[in-house]
Amino acid sequence: MKKILLFVALLLGQVATAHGFDVAARIAYFQPQDHRIRGIYGHHGYPEYELEANCPIDSIYNCCGYDCGPTWAGWGNFSIYHKKGHSSGCIKNSSEITSWALNFGIKGYLGACCFPESFRPYLGFGVGYAHVDFHDHSPYVNKHIDRSGIAILAKSGIEYDITCDIFLDFFVDYASNWFNSPHTSRCCNSTRRFNTGGVKLGLGLGYHF
Repeated sequence: MKKILLFVALLLGQVATAHGFDVAARIAYFQPQDHRIRGIYGHHGYPEYELEANCPIDSIYNCCGYDCGPTWAGWGNFSIYHKKGHSSGCIKNSSEITSWALNFGIKGYLGACCFPESFRPYLGFGVGYAHVDFHDHSPYVNKHIDRSGIAILAKSGIEYDITCDIFLDFFVDYASNWFNSPHTSRCCNSTRRFNTGGVKLGLGLGYHF
């Protein structure tokens, strides 16, 4: 997992510096949608960590000829969370989940010249790859299960420039990551379809390259 994080960080960083992207480190309060995930790992939400890069596609200009900022931007986002809980089988045992996703998409800035120059509201949408690992600490279940699937991410937020180079990103996103995970034991036998996505409310700190 450390190698994956390092690779993604280097990839997004290299693309950003080469093409004038923005890069932001983000943290979110994540509330999973699937009630079974909440039942096993807790109902109060978990911290999720993200790294995101944005590439302006075009800009518009006000009547004085000043750049109002991008109206469209391409983006890439890597997100990950890890949580401990207790399995929902016949015998309660400790369980862990690690879920990460890599998404790419496009977002549009709303009324670029209708807001103060330092504020940039946006909406976005993207798709990508999701992966999840379950680890149940019991001799009666499959100890380790990992699955991959398609990730979908809807984005909304407001970027605010602190300086010419540094900005904050206040965001509310929604992720949907579905996959099938067989879960068997000596007293229980079922196949469950999980959605490891949910609502994300968070804050990012970014840099304009």
